[in-house]
Amino acid sequence: MVTPTTGIALAVCWVAFDALTVHRLFRSPVNERERFVLRLGVKGWGIGTWLVFSAIAPILIPDIAAAGYGWTVVGLAFFGFPLWLSGGWCVGRAWAAMLGIRPDQT
Repeated sequence: MVTPTTGIALAVCWVAFDALTVHRLFRSPVNERERFVLRLGVKGWGIGTWLVFSAIAPILIPDIAAAGYGWTVVGLAFFGFPLWLSGGWCVGRAWAAMLGIRPDQT
């Protein structure tokens, strides 16, 4: 059983992980490839998918909405944020590679 103190400690660790993810993924791009990955991958695909998944998943999978729709959306948004942003980073890098966008050779 998770005690309230353990739950708070886990939530603080997850918020720290969120902050590190945002700091890492929302930095200023230094070349065209990073600009592409951050703009279309992280901010486009990552944030878009995070918002859509958080809102639609409790409707499509009613078993996860035991605490009510609102609390389930908040929980999915809280835990999914760094995961979807990191997924957007991976998608952006894959798109850049498929389109042949290479980092600057400086």
